[in-house]
Amino acid sequence: MNIVKNTFTAASLLCGAAYLTKIAFIAAADGGDSTLISALWVVGTVTFLVASGFGAALLLRSQAVWMRVVVGIVAVPVAFIGFNLVDASTKAVYKADGWFRDELSLVIIGVVFAAMGLRVLAGGATRSPTDRRLTR
Repeated sequence: MNIVKNTFTAASLLCGAAYLTKIAFIAAADGGDSTLISALWVVGTVTFLVASGFGAALLLRSQAVWMRVVVGIVAVPVAFIGFNLVDASTKAVYKADGWFRDELSLVIIGVVFAAMGLRVLAGGATRSPTDRRLTR
């Protein structure tokens, strides 16, 4: 189970770093675009989907392996749908024009996934295999 936990932690931290770095580069370019910005989007999105799948498997760590695999696979398209819902809702709430409106959902997702990765990295809210209580 350590490989699932480590993969989730690495992917979620990389997702947050890639998305937030992308926003910093866009701000530095005053809303411009470049190959590096596009590459950061690809890295952020791929690691977002990987972290979603491994995070779902991590949540079900006390279940059978086949169930963790199925839920991990199903979590990827569900996460992509959630990504689109966050994007649509932020654009509905944030009415201003400009590049930040288009990137606000990436800021939210990047911060949330980085926070989850840091939480798991710090050892919080994980269960030991023999203990059913949450440990801190």
